Amino acid sequence: MHIDSALCDVLGTKVYTFNVEPLLRELILVMCEWPFDYEMTAERQRLFDVLIDLLKSAPNTGLFMPSINDKRLSPIVEALSGDPSNKKTLEQWAMEVGASSRTLNRLFNQYFGLGFIPIALSK
Repeated sequence: MHIDSALCDVLGTKVYTFNVEPLLRELILVMCEWPFDYEMTAERQRLFDVLIDLLKSAPNTGLFMPSINDKRLSPIVEALSGDPSNKKTLEQWAMEVGASSRTLNRLFNQYFGLGFIPIALSK
């Protein structure tokens, strides 16, 4: 999940993992439904503020990335680890690594237990 750098002072500057409690999970799923070029309405701002509050209180569980030995998935994981704000779509990655987006999504499911869902939030 990438959050606009304007919020880095509040959340810190390091990438980390944390347990996603049910409320946070549902909030993220709601935000995934927002269009990429969404307008920040008063309602969305309130949800965004709750998200930030939940993220601030989420304890760091330590960063863990499973080793990926798939030549199609490795460049994507490396690029996203180095730059979590990367906004390439699965289709763009597919063209870059020479695989179909369906194959890449299947590989993400295989290695991470979830599909490829880029989340980029900004205030």
